[in-house]
Amino acid sequence: EPVELVVGMRTSVVKPIGVYVADAKGWFEEEGVKVTFEKQDKPAQGYISVEENQFDLYLFAATPMASDTVKGVDNLMVVGGSISEGTEIIGKIGSQKLVNIEDFVGGKKYACLKTETGQVMLKDALVKGGYTINVDPEKDTTAADATFVFMADTAAMIAAVKAGEVDYAITNAGYGFSKAAKNELEVSGYVAQLTENGTYACCRQVTSKETIADKRAGLVGFYVAQLRGYQYFLNEANKEEIGNILSTWTEQPAAELIGQLYGSDTYTPSTIVTVDPQTKATVSLFEAMENAKLVAANDIDWTQYIDTSIYSEALQILQDREPNEQLWKDLRAEFEANN
Repeated sequence: EPVELVVGMRTSVVKPIGVYVADAKGWFEEEGVKVTFEKQDKPAQGYISVEENQFDLYLFAATPMASDTVKGVDNLMVVGGSISEGTEIIGKIGSQKLVNIEDFVGGKKYACLKTETGQVMLKDALVKGGYTINVDPEKDTTAADATFVFMADTAAMIAAVKAGEVDYAITNAGYGFSKAAKNELEVSGYVAQLTENGTYACCRQVTSKETIADKRAGLVGFYVAQLRGYQYFLNEANKEEIGNILSTWTEQPAAELIGQLYGSDTYTPSTIVTVDPQTKATVSLFEAMENAKLVAANDIDWTQYIDTSIYSEALQILQDREPNEQLWKDLRAEFEANN
């Protein structure tokens, strides 16, 4: 009998590429898993659904896990990743380019989303660099080297940039590919170069301790199928098919999604698709949330909330199945370095 898994999915953005491909190809069934997808576009609620064991997995965002764990939730576990990086800082055409840490300060004002990870890592880098940040200008009128304003969605952030209410919007999900230009805006900078390792974790794939105990074989099968989907994605000969698969999950046209993920002559994707749980980068992200003033001070050992064994076992199955496949060897080396 196949193991049944309920997986929470967003439809406004596409991140866990291998999952969409595996579903379209029927590979979950081949790996002994029956997957039911449930729509949940609000990440905070997606994490609550995992905590309450309504979802077996949620594949988007990361900050709600740290927030909930600091508040006392003790059953969430990172078991994989959907992407790393992905942040694009959008400004008016001709705005100052943001490269070195000094470029990001001087009283600049940023619009951002609370669950977006790039804004966490930017705040952390500024604090570690000795700069002051204001994360709640409505309540705190103190001048700072950089000010951050949370907004409801990307549309609100872009409107604020165009109106001159903020200098930049911290976006994600490939916004810079074509949407920026349509709004007479452009990509002004990125965040990765400011971080300690030159990269950072973004959307994590999270389950509960109960699901690991009760459905571990199903989770392993899920990751075997997802890794097969990732392998298929990496072959650019499949990108037209990939675009069509992804467009069934979101209202975005296939050509838009292909550009966001594979790039073009004028656009280099900021999103790095990865399934690896990336323990080191995930811990860095959760620790950065304290400097970003998104969680209370804490001494949590975040490694206790990351289970790398499921991904590792799934990868080993594929290595044994296809011993000459270079991708599996490369992913094993990356796994050893990342965890």
